[in-house]
Amino acid sequence: MEPVNGGAEITGYDLQVKNADGEFKSFEECSKAPVYLKCEISMEVLRSAPYELRKGNAILARVRAKNNKGWSEYSEFDLSGKVQAFILDKPFVLPTPKYEDISRTDIRVYWETLDNAEEYSVHKEIDGVFTEITRTTDNFYLY
Repeated sequence: MEPVNGGAEITGYDLQVKNADGEFKSFEECSKAPVYLKCEISMEVLRSAPYELRKGNAILARVRAKNNKGWSEYSEFDLSGKVQAFILDKPFVLPTPKYEDISRTDIRVYWETLDNAEEYSVHKEIDGVFTEITRTTDNFYLY
C-alpha cells in the first residue's frame, strides 16, 4: 500500500532502529535512491555497530518520509502491546509446507506448528510478488 503523501511524491525515507544504548540510529541502506516501500535489515547488521543488539533484544524501528515539503514526523509504535520482533541467536528457518489434494479444485496447505506462534500469515506468489491472502491461528489453509 502506498503511504499517504499529502499530494506530493515521496522522494526518500529515513528508517531508524533503536540500538543497545537506547538511541535511534539511521539505517542508511533504506535512505538511498531509488525509493522503495520495502527495506530489509539482516540480523547480522542488527548485531553489529551501530546497533549492537543481542539475543532477546527487541527490534524497535521508526520511519519518516520526505517529499518536496520536507520530512514528516517519525512513525510511532505502541509499546503497551506485544513487541513483534526479537534478535535471534541463529537464523530462523521455517519448515517447508506440505500440500494435500482435497478435490479437483482445492488443496490443503499445512505446516508444523511453531513455538510461541499466535497466528500465521499465508501469502500467495503472483509474478514474483508475494501477497498476503489470509491470517490464521490454525496450522493449515484450504486453498
